[in-house]
Amino acid sequence: MNCKRGRVNPNRVEQLQDEKNLQDFLSRKTYDYLQLCYFQTKRNQDAANAAYTNSIFNPEHEIMSENVAYYLEQVDVDPDRLVNLEAPEFVSPYLAGKANYALKDWAALVNNMEEAIRLYLQEEEFCRVQCEKPFNMGWYPDFVSSVSNHFTFCLKCKLNCATELHTINGHMEDDLLPLMYHYLQFGYYMLSNYENALDCSLTYLQFRPDSDDSGDMVNNVEYYRAASGSTGTARKEAVRYIEREQDELALIDFIESSFVFSEQEVSEEKRAKASSGVGRLDTLQASDLSLSSDGQPDQLTDHLGQNEAESTKDSDQSWAEWSESEGRYIIDDSNNLMSADLETKQLLEEIRPRLLSPPPIVKFEL
Repeated sequence: MNCKRGRVNPNRVEQLQDEKNLQDFLSRKTYDYLQLCYFQTKRNQDAANAAYTNSIFNPEHEIMSENVAYYLEQVDVDPDRLVNLEAPEFVSPYLAGKANYALKDWAALVNNMEEAIRLYLQEEEFCRVQCEKPFNMGWYPDFVSSVSNHFTFCLKCKLNCATELHTINGHMEDDLLPLMYHYLQFGYYMLSNYENALDCSLTYLQFRPDSDDSGDMVNNVEYYRAASGSTGTARKEAVRYIEREQDELALIDFIESSFVFSEQEVSEEKRAKASSGVGRLDTLQASDLSLSSDGQPDQLTDHLGQNEAESTKDSDQSWAEWSESEGRYIIDDSNNLMSADLETKQLLEEIRPRLLSPPPIVKFEL
């Protein structure tokens, strides 16, 4: 609250005036601009890293992948120094630990994996804190449903943090956190530290009790118990993590099974929304970085943005009003469709149902 009131930093702005700027940061479009600027200033290694970072978050962006390939062909670009500039802090020690495993450097493996686990749990906490934010419901519920909907949104966002963190440099790592404990138990075993190896094995089984290799891990547990003379305990930070996840999943199941509203109630919500305002169909815009005919990165090209100013002069809005007689929204977009080409008409027809239907109360997908 102190931050939001400006008491900590009076220059802090809590919300961006232009929502598109936020989307540009989330899609890492900033690195689209950066790689071009680095290229123009002959900083090819930096350009390669910026293009690589953008391509990780936008794997479907073929032009950016071509840019990365172009940079890697330059004599002043070292492929071994190609890095994801937005990689979470735990990625570096995790990858180092995997390299230590291949090199059979067990002490370094243990140190790096311990650090990776610590930083992973810290990164997930940061992600969960970021979920405590406002969001546009797209409709106007009463107090209780508004609080319930926002709570559910934040809860699903927090549960999604682990999924986001499991993608390392564009590749999905299945069961990342349990895998870290798997590496640890083996590293401790090679160092003859059977007590810690036992704890890590028990921790792995807490995460994956029914996995294909759980039988082997149970055998490991018995071996470590005999070697250490200890019964062992699962790591506390992992137990807290698992219990929190189980509680939150149970709560989500309860919400989705208990707060389901009938079609009649949803229709009434639509009418309530229509009586208090109208919906707007915003224009779409996008820009891509392309390569020129000589294979070098070209200037930014704005495919839809070029016509944006002209369309805004007239009307870039389509209005929806609820019709009691027809029981549906009626679109008043005669000005737009009179001047729109066939492709634009088809696009509007495709996105209308999605934009005009408010989400069901409480139950919705992120």
